[in-house]
Amino acid sequence: CNCVAITTSSCCHFTAFFSKIYRKALIYVLKFGYESEMDVLKYLVVLFWTVVYGQVIGFIGSSLVSATYNPMNTLIVSIIFGIILCVLPHIMQPNSKKG
Repeated sequence: CNCVAITTSSCCHFTAFFSKIYRKALIYVLKFGYESEMDVLKYLVVLFWTVVYGQVIGFIGSSLVSATYNPMNTLIVSIIFGIILCVLPHIMQPNSKKG
């Protein structure tokens, strides 16, 4: 394993664990009619960045209103927002009928 960590074996177990999860999730999602792995990765990237940006916005927003920062609430809201972003293009497809 090419991991740079204090304990190499735990890093390798961590990598192998998420590799198994990724493969199972990919097989499960491809059964629903996605054409390729790139379709799935596109949605995973959108969800990843909505979580990252959601955490940043939640932290800055809680500081601006002098509230306590709750990462779990921010995570839930950002995941819901990311799912909406993934579903919205499919809902808003233009009608193929003209006239």
